[in-house]
Amino acid sequence: MSVSEEPQMPPSRGSRAAVLCPRCHARNNPELTHCGACGADLLPGCSVLERLALLAFGALLAAGCMVLAAALARGNMDLPVTGWQIALRVSAVLTLLGFLYEALKRTPEYEKYERRAQRHLTAVPERALADLIKAFQLAPRERKADIGRQGGSVLALLDHLDGALEGLAEVAAPLQGDGAPPHPGVSKMDGQPPVEADVLERIGTLQQQLVDSGYREWVGYCPACRAAVLVDAEHRCARCGTWLKSVSMVRPDERERALAHLAQKQRTRQRKQSVFIALAVVALLVCLALPLAGILPGLARSRATPTPAPTATPSAPLVYQEDVFTFRYPGSWQRIGPSQVSALLDTSLQEGTSDTYLYIGGVYTGGLDNCSTCARCVVKVVSNGTLPGSLSAAQYEAYHQASVQELGARLLQQRQVELASMPAVESLYLDPGGQAKAWEFTILPPLPGRAYRLTCSSRQDAYAGFEPAFRQIVSTLQIAVETIPPTPVPTPIRLATPRRPPTSVPFTTYTIKPGDVLGQIAKDFGITMEALAAANGIEDPDLIQPGQLLTIPLTSR
Repeated sequence: MSVSEEPQMPPSRGSRAAVLCPRCHARNNPELTHCGACGADLLPGCSVLERLALLAFGALLAAGCMVLAAALARGNMDLPVTGWQIALRVSAVLTLLGFLYEALKRTPEYEKYERRAQRHLTAVPERALADLIKAFQLAPRERKADIGRQGGSVLALLDHLDGALEGLAEVAAPLQGDGAPPHPGVSKMDGQPPVEADVLERIGTLQQQLVDSGYREWVGYCPACRAAVLVDAEHRCARCGTWLKSVSMVRPDERERALAHLAQKQRTRQRKQSVFIALAVVALLVCLALPLAGILPGLARSRATPTPAPTATPSAPLVYQEDVFTFRYPGSWQRIGPSQVSALLDTSLQEGTSDTYLYIGGVYTGGLDNCSTCARCVVKVVSNGTLPGSLSAAQYEAYHQASVQELGARLLQQRQVELASMPAVESLYLDPGGQAKAWEFTILPPLPGRAYRLTCSSRQDAYAGFEPAFRQIVSTLQIAVETIPPTPVPTPIRLATPRRPPTSVPFTTYTIKPGDVLGQIAKDFGITMEALAAANGIEDPDLIQPGQLLTIPLTSR
């Protein structure tokens, strides 16, 4: 057949053959559109169950794509994350939309005839051929070839029915000798092929004659009774009346063996179906478990240790510039404010009673406690009369010996370095409980009695994840060295946090609010304004600012 030729369909045969009802299996006139017995549609499209199965399968595929995209989002697969995430999400949406369209679209008319032909292939081949011819006429060009091949197969089946008629005639031949009325189709067989339109009717009549005379019996497997049973002339179960699609004709003396064979055959089929369903379920669970296996360990690791990526390599670092300190820090971190300073004064900064803090600031993430996702870098301006304003080898050795005596085995490393163009002591140590790890720099400017301190710390098991962020802060640290003498009182504008009085003096803190007056604050706490100003290094009582944190000594009451 050339490309330009249309596929051809065999000529119509048996266009008047009966149509079986898909619900009650009653035979109907082909002119009817609905069953005369139960009213069912004789030319149905896709059933609701088939459409739901399509939709469920599409949803399952879409869910699989989304699970894989989620696994990629958590960085558990060595693939280009961004591109694959987009591709998988788009595939999930397109898959779901495609199956939704297939489930909701109207069944084409030619497909309805094709489906009905499949239903009649074994029961009424003549009807199947007529339906395929109708489907061939209505189908688009790309489907005509396939429908034509189906029609050719049915036509070949009908040609074989002639031979079946001759075989049945030989089986029924003894009936004529027993005085049974001969069938017209048998007595007139003279080697010429019978009329095609009458083949099925003549075979059916011969079969029924064999059954009525006791030479043959109908048997089949009834799904309602779940047993091999005898079947009547209408192919209905002798027990419950269910119509059976597949039946066999056997001799009466072979009935028990045939029934046992049918039962065994059905049990084998059911076992195969059970194995197939089990394998399908296992395959589905494996397909779902593989992506989840990549997600769940990621969730467990995220609870155990912080994720280094967002902490260590932020996309847009920020600049910290307060008091004399300037450095870059991760964009996801936060600045230390007055409330965090108060918390530090009550906890980690209680040590070292000889130091007076002129400024406390810095940045943190997660919190100031020792949680697995918490880290902080604190900068301080320290005033201590014993500080020499330089760092010779002898001075470093004395500092080191004092550190060893104070920290003991908790001191992991210490050395003399230079940071921000000034001599410094670098220390790596553990806290008293051994849970937190700190990286500290004590920087000595050329101002006796003054020092700058940078301390970066986190929980010991999470330190490696935060170390890149710590190094970023240390490497970008710049300090504007003060030109004032070491002992003058700092101005309120420079003072981000007050000096802390010696720990032997009990104190509390107060944050200045808009409208507050220093004298009224002192009166409220039962101390003199002079004592309050001296404790906070305030020279002019009128130069106080809202948000400034005041230290309130309690021994002067």
